[in-house]
Amino acid sequence: MSKRKSKSSSSASAKKSKLEPIPAYVAFLRAVNVGGRTVKMASIVEYFKALGFTNVSSFLASGNVIFHTSTENIGEIEQSIEKTLLDNVGFDIPVMVRSKTQLEQILTESSSQMPKGTTTTHVMFAKTSLSDEHQAIAEGWTIPSDIFSRVTNESLFWFSQTTMSKSPCFNKQFEKLLGVALTLRNINTIRRLLGKMV
Repeated sequence: MSKRKSKSSSSASAKKSKLEPIPAYVAFLRAVNVGGRTVKMASIVEYFKALGFTNVSSFLASGNVIFHTSTENIGEIEQSIEKTLLDNVGFDIPVMVRSKTQLEQILTESSSQMPKGTTTTHVMFAKTSLSDEHQAIAEGWTIPSDIFSRVTNESLFWFSQTTMSKSPCFNKQFEKLLGVALTLRNINTIRRLLGKMV
């Protein structure tokens, strides 16, 4: 009896495992379709499919790609995407991959951390983990109209009382000051991306 029960239980677990959804991610491509670095997003989608990713789609021309993969090591995912892009487009494109769960956390934190008077919120996705020193540097950029804070180990918030282009911080060389590759997205873009992820 015990053996038959064990076999049945094992089969049920295997069946359940097969039904579990494959995790969804977004790849944020840095500096795509700006400054002469033009890439067709339709081509990017095909490169992602060639890597074995499923349910691949792009959103906006700024370099946002939704995809699914069972691979859990985000570092490995980023490296494989960057190599494929370099091989196909001929120049380096830093890639920051975030899971659906991570983006949901950022969206939640944006509401709880948002200072009074904020009209625009941007997320800075970092290529590497941000240390306490990085956080201190970013918080040092804060002025009355613009507030910077760390939201996760690999991302920062930029809360502004105006649009990004009108902000006194618009021309600040964030990457050079931090020594870390960054790519920025408006919080509304994050919200819309989450709406497209299943």
